[in-house]
Amino acid sequence: MSLTTEISPHIHNLSSPKNTKVIFFVGGGIECAEGIAVAKQQGMHVIVSDANPESPGALLADRFVQASVYDGPETLQSVQAIPDFPH
Repeated sequence: MSLTTEISPHIHNLSSPKNTKVIFFVGGGIECAEGIAVAKQQGMHVIVSDANPESPGALLADRFVQASVYDGPETLQSVQAIPDFPH
């Protein structure tokens, strides 16, 4: 089972403003900055994971999860540690 398969069913249940879509970016490098900005302009609640808490995506996100993009289990564990993430 892939990381996306494990996380995707739960993302919509995270706390965010009512009727707001949630998008999860694995990686917060400069390459993702424009996509994050567009998602926020469209009213989405943006969650970003990256090992670097100072990454461009981390600074733009509504919610940041510190985890390496190269470590799927670490990313999953970090996302599941979000207080309102359904288990």
